[in-house]
Amino acid sequence: MKNVLKITIVGLISLFVNALNAQSTPIPPTPPTPPNSTHHSSSSSVSRTTSSSNGEKNVDISIHNSDDRYKVRATFSKNMTENVQEKIQEVFGKTSKKVWTKKKDGELIYKITLSKGRLNATLYKDLANDNLILEFEDLFQDIRDYLSND
Repeated sequence: MKNVLKITIVGLISLFVNALNAQSTPIPPTPPTPPNSTHHSSSSSVSRTTSSSNGEKNVDISIHNSDDRYKVRATFSKNMTENVQEKIQEVFGKTSKKVWTKKKDGELIYKITLSKGRLNATLYKDLANDNLILEFEDLFQDIRDYLSND
């Protein structure tokens, strides 16, 4: 009889412990954190060629905008170079060599090269802040409009 009583007590204690464990609230999983960058874009490319019948105006503009890079290539009439240079200088300052660059910890953030009738520019978005990205995009949209409508 003592054994039956011991077995019954052990059984009741086991049931009581199991009942306590069964009532615990499950802990929900931690949701994933979003990326730090607030600037998102998709890959796009714009190309425009304009020519006049007498051949004076020949404009070719290519803008490639992806998540990690903003790239511009343009060829245009040499007489438009000075106005393009002025637009770039308004944003990035004056330079004697018509080359604007910025580096951070030895890595190139952007490079703009202007020569007579040619423009090349690249911005590496993963190294730039959102304000710089917007300045870059606004500047080259303005230059695109100027070259296309002149």
